[in-house]
Formats: sequence, structure tokens, C-alpha cells
Amino acid sequence: MLQSYPPSLSLAITAIMTALVCIITLVFQISIPQTQGFFNLGDSAVYISAILFGPIIGAFSGGVGSALADLILGYGVFAPITLVTKGAEGFVVGLISNSLIPPKKINTRWKVFISLTGLIVGIIIILIGLLFYSTPWQIGVGILGSYQFFELSPIPIVWVVLGCISAALIIVVGIRTRPEVSWLVFSILIGGSCMVLGYFVAEYWLLGFGPAAFVEVPFNIGQMTIGGIIAIPVSQSLKNTLPFLMVSQE
Repeated sequence: MLQSYPPSLSLAITAIMTALVCIITLVFQISIPQTQGFFNLGDSAVYISAILFGPIIGAFSGGVGSALADLILGYGVFAPITLVTKGAEGFVVGLISNSLIPPKKINTRWKVFISLTGLIVGIIIILIGLLFYSTPWQIGVGILGSYQFFELSPIPIVWVVLGCISAALIIVVGIRTRPEVSWLVFSILIGGSCMVLGYFVAEYWLLGFGPAAFVEVPFNIGQMTIGGIIAIPVSQSLKNTLPFLMVSQE
């Protein structure tokens, strides 16, 4: 159900969550020189905002908070793309997790759907890893925008293992947890896919990176996966401990 709050409380929540998304995005990054983008943990805050407060606050805090982080870190060229992409991510996660009807039980169709989704994510990670990351490449690890660059030479088996782990994690969580939790997994997979696809299209066509745009796909899938792992338990815990989150519903 969509949450409904007094205007003053909605404004305060929106400001706090926007700042939280920005701060968490700033705290830790992995730079990707091929696309001039970066991996970060901000998606976890986007998901928490969307799950707790719905699609409107999720969209605003996700889009504006992430775009502000881009500007602060010197990635201004990405700010408009981030505003739209992360805004759509927050909106979709908030809409599905709060508005649509979750399954009442984990039935066979749901198990098949989640299993296929997990397999697709795993295959994408393996294929892109093998195609674009099996030769030496450079990344930069940084805190608050200060990077230290170094070269990695991952062996092909690493991507097979990562793909299998990602697929197994999605499948196990999706079919072995309570229906409401598996529904959150589904909402994050759909919303996160909007983020992954949005950045890929923008980098491939608008920014002219061409095939280099594929390089960022595994990182963005990683952001989605890690963000979900953080956001689901945190949001569930906050719902149980912060009574004002349940002020009213409509």
C-alpha cells in the first residue's frame, strides 16, 4: 500500500532520504575509466527510500541525490542521465513494492519466474565478464572522490564463479523466503534493471562509448545486487522499529 504523510513530514523525509542517497554514493566508489563512470553503494539508499516511502519519494531522492553526487565527484556529464535513470529506478521499486499485489504464497510459477530471472542475470555477468574483462584492465578505488588506480588481470573462471553465485543468490532468496520478501527481491530486480539498461543505452548512444558501454554492465548489476542485499533487511527492520512509517495508508 502507498504511504500517505502530512506535507511537512513528506518534505522532511524527502530531504533526509535525498541527502542519504547522496552521502552513501559519495562514501565509496570504484572508478571505471573505460566509460568514465563509477561503481557505488548509493543504490542501497535508493531502494530503502523507495521501499519505505513509495515511488514519489523514491524517485526524487534516487534521482536528485544521485545526480548531486555526480556533480560533487566531477561526473557532471552523467548527472542528467543519473537524474532520469536513478529516478526511474526509485519510482519502479517504490511502485512495485508498495502498490502492486505480492504473491500470497511461493507457488510453482513464481519459483520458475525467479529461477529464470536469476539464470539470466548470471549468464549476463558471465558473458560480459568473459568478453570484456578477461584481459588486463584498470580501475580506481576511492573514498570521497580520491582515487588510487591499479590494474587487474582477472582469469575467466572468476566471472563464471561470480555469475553462478549471483544466480544462486537471487534464486535462493526469491524462493526460500517469505512472499513479501521475495516480492521486494522482484521489485529490486525490475527497478535495478531499469538502471542497468538506462546507463547502457545512454553510454552506448548518447555519450558515444559504443562497445565500451558493455564494460559497466556487470558493475551496475553488482550495484543492484549489493544494494538489494543491504536494502531488504534494513528496510524490513526500519518498518518494525520506526512507528511513524505507518502513520497512515491509502
